[in-house]
This record gives sequence, structure tokens and C-alpha cells, in this order.
Amino acid sequence: AARAVELFKRVLWQFPQEPVASSARTELDNLAAQGVMVPPFTSEEKFQQAKALYRATRYLEAARTFQETLALSLPSAIQTEAKLYLGISLVQLRQWSEAMKVFDILLKNRPGSDVAGEALSWFGRAALRQGDLDKLQWVHETLKTRYPDRAERAKALWYLVSYYESKNQDQKAIQACRELIESFPQDSLAQEAYWRIGWIHYKKGRMQEALKVFDELLGQYANTAFRPQVLYWKARLLERSGDSEKAQEVYRHLCQDHARSYYCHRTRSRLGNDLLQWQVSRGSVSITGGRMEASWWDEKSEVLTPQILNGDPQYKRARELMLVAFSEEAVRELNTLVSRYAPNRKVLLFLADQLYTLGAYDQSLRIIRLYFQETLEKGVPPMPNRFWEQAYPLGMMDRIVKLLDSDRLDPYVVASIIREESMYDPKAVSRAGAVGLMQVLPETGRWVAGRLGLKEFEPDRLFDPELNIKLGAWYLTHLLEQFKGNLVFTIAAYNAGPEAVTEWVQRGNDQDMDEFIEQIPFSETRLYVKRVLRSYYEYVIMNMCLYNPLPPPLFLDKGSCPEYS
Repeated sequence: AARAVELFKRVLWQFPQEPVASSARTELDNLAAQGVMVPPFTSEEKFQQAKALYRATRYLEAARTFQETLALSLPSAIQTEAKLYLGISLVQLRQWSEAMKVFDILLKNRPGSDVAGEALSWFGRAALRQGDLDKLQWVHETLKTRYPDRAERAKALWYLVSYYESKNQDQKAIQACRELIESFPQDSLAQEAYWRIGWIHYKKGRMQEALKVFDELLGQYANTAFRPQVLYWKARLLERSGDSEKAQEVYRHLCQDHARSYYCHRTRSRLGNDLLQWQVSRGSVSITGGRMEASWWDEKSEVLTPQILNGDPQYKRARELMLVAFSEEAVRELNTLVSRYAPNRKVLLFLADQLYTLGAYDQSLRIIRLYFQETLEKGVPPMPNRFWEQAYPLGMMDRIVKLLDSDRLDPYVVASIIREESMYDPKAVSRAGAVGLMQVLPETGRWVAGRLGLKEFEPDRLFDPELNIKLGAWYLTHLLEQFKGNLVFTIAAYNAGPEAVTEWVQRGNDQDMDEFIEQIPFSETRLYVKRVLRSYYEYVIMNMCLYNPLPPPLFLDKGSCPEYS
């Protein structure tokens, strides 16, 4: 019995994020009820349990466990580390004031500790969300004095930029951007600082200054991730100045180099297909050494098994499990092959296809997003339609349509939300405790269930895909009605909450939707809106334009469909 207690306890503190932990807890409770001695966790075990939850992004449980750990007797080094992780967990949970209190105590008690720089950076992030300029300036000055060359100082400068811009203190924002660029030219934030300077000029109507900064950014950083963004807004500037011919040339460059990006989709939505010819390939392609060659998709677009897998015993087990309909077991076997064959893109595409066929849309999508990011962004090398079906999963579309109670909600929007919220993982749990396909918070789920007259709601029911979609879609419709049918506001509110978006809308003075998105103060929400809209465009392309199985999209004209080859 003592050995069993030891093993069950080890599961609980080493693997608290795994499903088996719940069974271990039940077994320990049963042993205790039988009179077996179950000693409490040591301070070290408790700390390791908290760190495991933190690494698994289970921040709510991690914060609670770190607090329990800090109530125990700890060596000073572990106590400092526990406070750091507690503070970060609270930031991730958006509990800004509580996080600042934790960091304040840590920095006062251990100002010279190894984690002080990191603590200062996170303290600054929380201070930004609280709108506390004094604290932001203190964080930057402290980092500048103690750690002038560390990346944490670049972040502190960026927090100041964000604060000043939110308060329309443009000159101070530009000054902080320039200091960041000069002090940290190789940091990725320097590129974003260039972008913000150009954007501030754009907002103020200073077109020549904006164009100059955008050109500086492209000249300084040839491969910048901001390239599609800069090209799009450069073209918009040229349009405003009346140079439509040059603007169209810039738009062409954007879509030639970044054909499937959010900004190219926005270009097509604005200009239609007369300017830009869309091509979605049909037929056979293969990948060898990263280059497309003829063909490992056969003439019927069926995926051929790579030769290297035919002699792999683990793949053979996976195939046998698939043949006897042991899908979950087959998925596990296929997933273990991914890391082994990571350098072989042909095998990775094949494994993604097999996982998709088994209904493991999340596992298939994870492979594609991890190993084929450039293809998703640029559209090259050309891929058959099957690849895009896996990148923007279609397997749940029929179910989504059946679950929608309102004809005001577009099923493509729901699919896009699912893709970006959970990557189609019905078991997903966010750092804030949101659950399932549409990442519904338990309190939101309870409220919606009440509105729908669903009795006996329990948070665990959010793992049921159909109920999760039903509740999430109802809430999405509620937001759409609240924001009078505006899709951009609705998507932003699904991420940041309706109160924040209402404030941004009131501040925006009926600005252009593209401009509204760029000026969303929360970078997480700004990027989220762009990702969801990009997915929405892709779903319309694949579903409406290519297969045409569903009603027309509500927020995108059928005329936006590409020419298919």
C-alpha cells in the first residue's frame, strides 16, 4: 500500500495535467478511506506540481498551486521562482492588479535575483493593462540602469509605445519607437517599432512621412514579417494620393509573394478578381527535399503511401488498427511517427492526411501549421485541394450547419472561430479555463444554457462537441446582434469581451474597418481578428467557391471566388 501511495502521489505532482491524474487522486482517496497513511506533498513536490501545470498552460490551477506552495517552508531560491511563476500565471489570467502585487513583493525582497529582469518585464506588461504610466516609466528606468542591453528593456520600451499611442501622445510614442530601434536594431520589436511610426503618420494623414518609414522598414529588414502588412498600407496610401496605377502594382507584389495571407485576402475583397488572378491547383504534386515534383498524389487526388513507411512496423500497427476501426489507438500510433519523420515533408503530409481521415482534425492541422507555415502564408509550393481541406478542416461543416439556430450566423464564421480557438480539439482547455471547440468559459456556458432553457448544465459538458458549438454559436449570434451585424466587432468581442470592444468602437469615430483592426489596443485581439478573418476567407474559397455545398456566405460576396484551374 505504501508503494502504491508513493506512485499515485508521483503521478499527481509530476503529471497533474494528464487525465490519469484524476484517477490517481481517486485511488489515493480510496486508500485514505481504508485507513492507509497518505502523507501530504513536500514543498518540493508541490512546487514541481505547480510548474507542471504552468508548463501545460493550466494557469488557473497553476496559480492556485503556486499560492499553496508559497504557504509552505521553502528555500529562498525556490520561493523567488514560485513568486515569478505565480505572477506570470496571474498576468496570463488577466488578473493585472494581483499580478503587480506579487511582482512588487518579489522585486522588493529580491531586487538582485536572477529572475528580477524577467519579473520587471512582466510587471510592465501588467502595468500597461492597468494604464499605470508611473509604473511603466519606473520599469523602463530600472531596466535601463540594471540591464541596459537585455531584451526585457526592449519590451519595456514597447509597453511605453503602446501606452502613449493609446493616449494619442504620438510624439512620445515615436520617440520611444526611435529609442527602441536605435538600442535594439536586431530585436523583432524594432521592426514593429518602424511599423508603428509609419502607422502613426498614416493616422495623422502625413502620407509622405508614412511612405518614407514604410520604405525604410522594407529596406532595413528585407524578410520582415511585416512585409505584407506594409505593402498593403503602402498601396492604400498610394490610392489616397491618387496614384492608382502604382497602388495596383504594390498590391500585385503583395499577392504574388503572400498569396494566402490576411492582407492579400483583404486586397482581393477590396478590388475583386479583375486585378489579381487566383489559382487553386488541381492534380498531382509531391515533395522531395522541399521541392514539388511529380507526383505522390495520384490522378484521383488520393494520397499514396510513401515508400519509406511500408517497412515501418509502427506504421504497420497503425494501419492494422485503422482496418479494425480502432481509431483512437491508430491516431496515437500515427502521432508518434511525426517527430521521427519531421525532416521528410512528404511523410508529414501523408500522416496529416491519415489523421484527417480518422477524424483527428486537430492533430492533422497541428502538423500543417507547424511544418507548412510558409505554404499557408504564400501559397507555394502549389498544393492540391486535399491539403487545403486539412488546413481549413471541412469535416465538421455539416454538423455546424445543423446546430445553428439562426440564419443570421454564417457557418463559415463558426468554423473559423473553432479553427483559431481550439484547432478543432474538443478537449482543449485555455489558460483562462475556456473549454472545448469554441473555447466557451464555464460561466458563459452556464449563462447561455440558461437562456436556451437547458437544464442541469455542468462545465464538463462543454467537452461535448455538439453542445459546445450550440452554446458558442448562440453567444456569437448574441454578440453579432449587439454590434448590429458588424462581423469585425463581433470577432473582436468574442476574444476581448463586448465591454472592451464597445469602448474601442466609441473611440474610433466610424473609421474604416481595416483601420479599426490595426488600432485594436490588445495585440492578442488584433492578431486574433486577422487570423479569424483569414480563415473565413479560406473557408469561403474551399467550401463555397470550390465545392458549393452550403448556402452563400453572409459576409463575403460570391463574386470574391477565384478562378479555379
